Amino acid sequence: ITKNNDINVTGACKTSITSLCAAVPHGDGQVANCLRTAVKAARTRKEATPLTPNCRAEMRAFFVQLARAGVHADSTKVVAAEPVLGFRAACSEDLKKFCRGRPPTAAMQCLKMYKPQLQDIC
Repeated sequence: ITKNNDINVTGACKTSITSLCAAVPHGDGQVANCLRTAVKAARTRKEATPLTPNCRAEMRAFFVQLARAGVHADSTKVVAAEPVLGFRAACSEDLKKFCRGRPPTAAMQCLKMYKPQLQDIC
């Protein structure tokens, strides 16, 4: 994670960023999310991933680091780079109900304990 909370634009994904996400501003996970969206779109079209193996590894590492660093449910930062896309929006009510006061890095584990009681969207 760079100091702007995004993937390194000069790292293994440099070429992919240039070709797929050149117009996306760097910061708050916007570039990482752009790359993830490009991969998802390619899968939907049943095409090969547009990322190199090294870039995919860098993306995985970015999202793992993000999950470990934790992002508070009410945070306005790194919104686009949620470890699981849409997690905060889908689970915000359940996080407040079942996991209030838990550190962000424990959110997924906490929700797993209450899985039968969670809203369907979460």
